[in-house]
Amino acid sequence: MLIDALFAKIKLVSSSLFFQDILLDTWDSGEEADVTAFMSAMTRDNVNNVTKENAWTPLMILSGLGSAKGIGGALKKMKDLGANAEKQDKEGWNALHWVNTFIILRLILSILSLVKWILRVIIISLTRTGSFPR
Repeated sequence: MLIDALFAKIKLVSSSLFFQDILLDTWDSGEEADVTAFMSAMTRDNVNNVTKENAWTPLMILSGLGSAKGIGGALKKMKDLGANAEKQDKEGWNALHWVNTFIILRLILSILSLVKWILRVIIISLTRTGSFPR
């Protein structure tokens, strides 16, 4: 009986560590992440698990991936499995904070890209004409 309980605990710990590895590997891949392995490991039992170091949930990680392939379906599946959007990480952030932060960062990067393009046009115009366009 004690041995069975010990083996069950070992199995639980190893599967938890494996699941955390999947979460962190998915996060490390960013927008290039393939969420297939991530979602195949997702169950009702682990949908609200947190990473050991930062207390990140699977929903937080998906929320931060932006436009990675399969995100829409993955988020729906997580909702169906009972993901808790209000669960907080060690910094007090929940999944909605993650989404908003990464949307704002993407918007800033888009604006900076546009400014860079405008500056190139101005520089090209100055070098060709010798004066600022009017």
